[in-house]
Amino acid sequence: YSYALPNLSVLLDIQDKRGMTALHYALASGRIESVECLLMHRASIAVCENSKQATPLLWCFSMAPLLTIERAIS
Repeated sequence: YSYALPNLSVLLDIQDKRGMTALHYALASGRIESVECLLMHRASIAVCENSKQATPLLWCFSMAPLLTIERAIS
């Protein structure tokens, strides 16, 4: 998919009250197209969520389907 988003990378990294970003949720739910879109638009892989202080990539190793992890790091 190709989405035309303005340069809003800061908005992509907004955290909810749990510290989760859109990338955390996309990885956890296995939404590969959403993960790819967020990464293409430079969503940060370095934002930590509150409970485990885990980045989206580290967090997904315990939460996301293996296929999502493989696509996220390739």
